[in-house]
Amino acid sequence: MIVTAGASAALLLLAAALVEPGEKVLVGDPSYPCNRRFVEGFGGRARLVPTEAHVALTPGLDFGAGGANDFLRLSYAADEADLERALEAMGRFRERLA
Repeated sequence: MIVTAGASAALLLLAAALVEPGEKVLVGDPSYPCNRRFVEGFGGRARLVPTEAHVALTPGLDFGAGGANDFLRLSYAADEADLERALEAMGRFRERLA
């Protein structure tokens, strides 16, 4: 267990431990500007995920064991129409990254 003085300190430690130079890292937008800077400070490339698209980011571990920690998964659906809207929002976001 690691205890920090706040969320920013925890995010800084995570960035130091996990971000590889040139790696793309998804960061919620809007968020504190330092979140993006932590990624960039360790050589990563911050890619902003617009929260107004109502797309939630969650660690793969939230979906169970079996190598799930190797992935970041996106999940958004209350019904089939929500799922379709989420896929469209993610598609628009991916197009902006290209």
